[in-house]
Amino acid sequence: MTRDYNEIIDWMQLINKANTQLIHYRDMTSKANELATIQGMHIDLAHVSNGNNDNGTENKLIRYLEIKEQINKIDKAVKPLNERQKQILTLTYFNEYRASEYIIMDVMNLSDRGDYIDLWDDALIDFSNNYYDKNTIDSCYYERAKFELHTEPYEDFMKRLKEKS
Repeated sequence: MTRDYNEIIDWMQLINKANTQLIHYRDMTSKANELATIQGMHIDLAHVSNGNNDNGTENKLIRYLEIKEQINKIDKAVKPLNERQKQILTLTYFNEYRASEYIIMDVMNLSDRGDYIDLWDDALIDFSNNYYDKNTIDSCYYERAKFELHTEPYEDFMKRLKEKS
């Protein structure tokens, strides 16, 4: 075995460990997206009451708190990871998030890609700044920049991702 081969094996083991974390928190992306959606709505605490609430503000607040609690659990699970594992987790999350870009744009009926990219940047910066170092954030932006230069249909993009894995 050469040193290069050993490094590849080590890298694969780290990826497997990071993927194990992701399996336990499979709904992380959907929870984060739900949270962002709810945060985007104005929740006026003055209108939250125990009685009937016609505008659903109370339900939004309760749901917001539930999601916040779930994200806190995810935060605690991520903290014990070493820096390399955290970087892999970030990039794995980043790749999944990037792949979902087409779906989200379609569902949200965003005709202007710039609107989506603004949301994307906010989410990525928030996620990365919570856990990871500047190099990881920079590498995410580098990957995003490469992706921006070559936009392809969603089906082709997903096919290419499957071929790589």
